[in-house]
Amino acid sequence: MCQRFTVSRIKVHPGMLHQDRVKEVVIFDVLGLGLAGPLNLADGPKFWIVLYSCAVYSVFHLDLVTSLSVETLIQSFRRFIIRTGKTYMNCFDNGTNFVGNNRALQKVY
Repeated sequence: MCQRFTVSRIKVHPGMLHQDRVKEVVIFDVLGLGLAGPLNLADGPKFWIVLYSCAVYSVFHLDLVTSLSVETLIQSFRRFIIRTGKTYMNCFDNGTNFVGNNRALQKVY
Protein backbone atom coordinates (compact mmCIF):
# COMPACT_ATOMS: atom_id res chain seq x y z
CA MET A 1 0.00 0.00 0.00
CA CYS A 2 1.28 3.48 -0.81
CA GLN A 3 2.37 5.51 2.23
CA ARG A 4 0.67 8.69 1.06
CA PHE A 5 -2.71 7.15 1.92
CA THR A 6 -1.71 6.15 5.46
CA VAL A 7 0.44 9.08 6.65
CA SER A 8 -1.30 11.72 8.76
CA ARG A 9 -0.91 15.42 8.05
CA ILE A 10 1.61 17.52 9.92
CA LYS A 11 -0.03 20.34 11.84
CA VAL A 12 1.98 23.55 11.58
CA HIS A 13 1.11 26.47 13.81
CA PRO A 14 1.73 29.93 12.34
CA GLY A 15 4.60 31.91 13.83
CA MET A 16 3.96 34.91 16.01
CA LEU A 17 4.69 38.19 14.25
CA HIS A 18 5.92 41.27 16.07
CA GLN A 19 3.12 43.65 17.13
CA ASP A 20 4.47 46.41 14.85
CA ARG A 21 4.01 44.15 11.80
CA VAL A 22 0.34 43.31 12.32
CA LYS A 23 -1.23 46.60 13.42
CA GLU A 24 -2.85 49.00 11.00
CA VAL A 25 -0.49 51.87 10.33
CA VAL A 26 0.27 54.43 7.69
CA ILE A 27 2.37 53.16 4.79
CA PHE A 28 6.15 53.17 5.56
CA ASP A 29 5.43 53.76 9.27
CA VAL A 30 7.58 50.71 10.08
CA LEU A 31 10.57 50.98 7.76
CA GLY A 32 13.33 48.62 6.72
CA LEU A 33 16.33 49.88 4.78
CA GLY A 34 18.89 48.00 2.72
CA LEU A 35 21.52 48.57 0.06
CA ALA A 36 22.15 46.77 -3.22
CA GLY A 37 25.23 47.17 -5.36
CA PRO A 38 27.61 48.42 -6.47
CA LEU A 39 26.29 48.55 -10.01
CA ASN A 40 28.34 49.93 -12.89
CA LEU A 41 27.07 52.20 -15.64
CA ALA A 42 28.37 51.86 -19.20
CA ASP A 43 30.79 54.79 -18.84
CA GLY A 44 32.24 53.57 -15.58
CA PRO A 45 30.81 55.28 -12.46
CA LYS A 46 29.42 53.09 -9.69
CA PHE A 47 26.09 53.55 -8.00
CA TRP A 48 24.10 51.78 -5.30
CA ILE A 49 20.38 51.20 -4.87
CA VAL A 50 18.89 52.18 -1.51
CA LEU A 51 15.86 49.97 -0.86
CA TYR A 52 13.24 51.30 1.54
CA SER A 53 10.66 48.63 2.42
CA CYS A 54 7.52 48.81 4.51
CA ALA A 55 7.47 46.03 7.13
CA VAL A 56 3.66 45.96 7.33
CA TYR A 57 2.61 46.25 3.69
CA SER A 58 4.40 44.95 0.59
CA VAL A 59 5.57 48.36 -0.60
CA PHE A 60 9.07 49.35 -1.72
CA HIS A 61 10.75 52.62 -2.58
CA LEU A 62 14.04 52.72 -4.51
CA ASP A 63 16.61 55.50 -4.54
CA LEU A 64 19.99 55.74 -6.28
CA VAL A 65 23.15 57.00 -4.60
CA THR A 66 26.64 57.44 -6.02
CA SER A 67 28.61 56.74 -2.83
CA LEU A 68 28.20 55.09 0.56
CA SER A 69 29.23 58.09 2.61
CA VAL A 70 27.19 59.12 5.62
CA GLU A 71 26.22 62.42 3.99
CA THR A 72 24.94 60.74 0.84
CA LEU A 73 22.80 58.24 2.74
CA ILE A 74 21.39 60.95 5.01
CA GLN A 75 20.44 62.97 1.92
CA SER A 76 18.73 59.88 0.48
CA PHE A 77 16.85 59.37 3.76
CA ARG A 78 15.82 63.05 3.75
CA ARG A 79 14.45 62.71 0.20
CA PHE A 80 12.52 59.64 1.30
CA ILE A 81 11.03 61.44 4.33
CA ILE A 82 10.03 64.42 2.17
CA ARG A 83 8.21 62.13 -0.27
CA THR A 84 6.50 59.76 2.17
CA GLY A 85 6.38 61.42 5.58
CA LYS A 86 7.88 60.69 8.98
CA THR A 87 8.43 57.08 10.07
CA TYR A 88 7.63 55.49 13.43
CA MET A 89 10.29 52.77 13.56
CA ASN A 90 13.38 52.23 11.39
CA CYS A 91 15.13 48.87 11.06
CA PHE A 92 18.65 48.86 9.60
CA ASP A 93 21.35 46.21 9.54
CA ASN A 94 24.70 46.79 11.25
CA GLY A 95 26.65 47.79 8.14
CA THR A 96 29.40 50.34 8.74
CA ASN A 97 27.58 53.04 6.79
CA PHE A 98 24.41 52.52 8.85
CA VAL A 99 26.39 52.69 12.09
CA GLY A 100 27.85 56.00 10.90
CA ASN A 101 24.36 57.22 9.99
CA ASN A 102 23.10 56.26 13.43
CA ARG A 103 25.85 58.30 15.08
CA ALA A 104 25.10 61.27 12.82
CA LEU A 105 21.36 61.05 13.53
CA GLN A 106 21.98 60.77 17.29
CA LYS A 107 23.67 64.18 17.14
CA VAL A 108 20.64 65.66 15.35
CA TYR A 109 18.02 64.19 17.68
